[in-house]
Amino acid sequence: MSSTETQCVDGIYRTMFDPTAKTPCTAVVEAVEQACGTPQDKQPVLAESIDPDTLTQLYREETSGSWMLCFDHAGIEITIWGTGRIHVDTATGQDSSVLGGETSNETHC
Repeated sequence: MSSTETQCVDGIYRTMFDPTAKTPCTAVVEAVEQACGTPQDKQPVLAESIDPDTLTQLYREETSGSWMLCFDHAGIEITIWGTGRIHVDTATGQDSSVLGGETSNETHC
């Protein structure tokens, strides 16, 4: 999968980003927007789920890219890798009302 390709299989939205060109926090928020169809200004603040400084520091200090981190954000599971891969699992019981969606658990994945 190239840095511009995305996939959605079995409710998991998959994408890549270039950690040298974009902050991981921005990449995660954009991935959630694409996976759930929720505009960035309607999403809960990412810092409520994970410390943005810690997330950024992981990319600065660990240059091998051989790590993976999972965390919950607004009821969805997000997995990121040091390589720039991001998975947003929209099938993990997302509360779409938290993400500014309708009352159903509809996703764009």
